[in-house]
Amino acid sequence: MEYWEEMRERQRVVVIEDANRRKEGISSAIRWALNGLSLQPGDQLILLGVLHHLNTPMGYKSRVGSSTIIGGNQRIIEIEAATRKKEYENNLDIIQITNLFQTQGVEFRMEVAIGPSPKEVALISAQNHKATWVILDRRGEPDLLRFGAD
Repeated sequence: MEYWEEMRERQRVVVIEDANRRKEGISSAIRWALNGLSLQPGDQLILLGVLHHLNTPMGYKSRVGSSTIIGGNQRIIEIEAATRKKEYENNLDIIQITNLFQTQGVEFRMEVAIGPSPKEVALISAQNHKATWVILDRRGEPDLLRFGAD
């Protein structure tokens, strides 16, 4: 291994998307990370789905952490987060990406973060992961898209 390769800082890429607006297939943000970054063995890519609304048992949407009964019910929040994570894990495109990165030696993880403000959740998660790159999906919550505007 060459000296400069050893000295190279490992990339920690956090791709953030709105878990409430997640569609089937690969998001443009993941696609850009796949094609636009030259990830090397040892680098990390974390797909972070930010969950800020819950679907109530009666079919209504409720903001996480709001003063409503559903928005503050920790059990319902945990169930919804687990459901979203399972959706990510069972997505055929995500499975293919996982296998691709595994063969390249790139660590790939999926996480679901929960909070009333997508922007705050994204910022805290990026800081906790010590991200060298933060990529936002353009289909995200408008508040999330203004993430870097402050």
